[in-house]
Amino acid sequence: MRQIMGLMIISLLLMTGCWDMTDINQAVIISGVGVDYRNNKVIYIHQIDQKVSQIEEGAGRPLTESIISQGRTFAEAARSANLSSSNYFLLGQIDLIMVGEDLAQTDMNLFSDFILRNRYLRLDTYMVLAVNDTPEKVYAEPMPLTAFSAMGMKNLLDNNEVRGGVFVPVTMLDFLGGLSTAGIQPVLPQISLSEGKVMLKGTAVFKERKWVGSLNEEESRGYRWLHYKTKYGGMLIINSPVDKQAVLLEVNNFSSKIKPVIKNGQLKFDITVDTSLHLYEQSGSGNLMTEKQRREMEKLANREIERQIKACLDKSQSLNSDILGLGLQTYRYYPEYWQEVEKDWPSIFPKVKADITVKSKVAGGHLAAKPVKLRS
Repeated sequence: MRQIMGLMIISLLLMTGCWDMTDINQAVIISGVGVDYRNNKVIYIHQIDQKVSQIEEGAGRPLTESIISQGRTFAEAARSANLSSSNYFLLGQIDLIMVGEDLAQTDMNLFSDFILRNRYLRLDTYMVLAVNDTPEKVYAEPMPLTAFSAMGMKNLLDNNEVRGGVFVPVTMLDFLGGLSTAGIQPVLPQISLSEGKVMLKGTAVFKERKWVGSLNEEESRGYRWLHYKTKYGGMLIINSPVDKQAVLLEVNNFSSKIKPVIKNGQLKFDITVDTSLHLYEQSGSGNLMTEKQRREMEKLANREIERQIKACLDKSQSLNSDILGLGLQTYRYYPEYWQEVEKDWPSIFPKVKADITVKSKVAGGHLAAKPVKLRS
């Protein structure tokens, strides 16, 4: 009996191992993917990271190159790229998926099925929409201090949310959720070239499976107050209550809530935001950290945040795209009511009203309690 058990254990050990292992010397790492749809053909772009030995061949040589392929479907286009490469493509390290305008305006379902079924693509991979330029052109533009532009764009999204507080990073999972969940529509950060630099430029708004419009910077800030990845970071600029000069407040922490309310058969929404702010910089003079001035700054901050959120809501209603998920919140609070109105939501959503309430608290001014007085 012991001999039989021993043979079984040895057999199991022999059966294990990296049977599907790919030799790294026979593979290339893909840092970014671009997708588009032109002339009834799918366009697929692989941004390939070069090996160290290739980079060392000459100073100034770009660290990436792109392989562009076409096909009737994305799977066919992606696989046809292997015909021009002797190495296997590793997709597990992708930093970014860039969507082209033509595909976004045609039907995102052409691509969503591919990314949902592809076991090599991570659901936490960031997605962006290339505007005014094709994905291959944007990928070809190098980014300062970054070896690979796809990685640089991913870092750009992360840094922007924490530093600027304007655009929210969107993952594959976020986008697919917006496409497939009733009561909410997806968005994507927009990226383009401006004077030879890769820049974030607005937020793409989708309705069903098509791109229907964009949020500008102010509207994108309004969107982030209600849909965010991190509960801190970003800037808020108000006019000083002392001399009307610009004052920059840093967002230490914030939270928000969307609650539907049905009263007398009418649906409306209560949107609340609580935020803690820090005085980061003032361009004028005067002590802003007195109790009176602090309260005035809080009132001004409340108004500015309310204005940004309202701007986002107004734009989404004008585009008839429920990117804030008001319908989804209605379903969560009133599931039976949602069943009654779901079919009519496209005609109801543009007319719904919302009460926006913001409560801000301004804390100290870092190292300086008062502005520095300089000699004239």
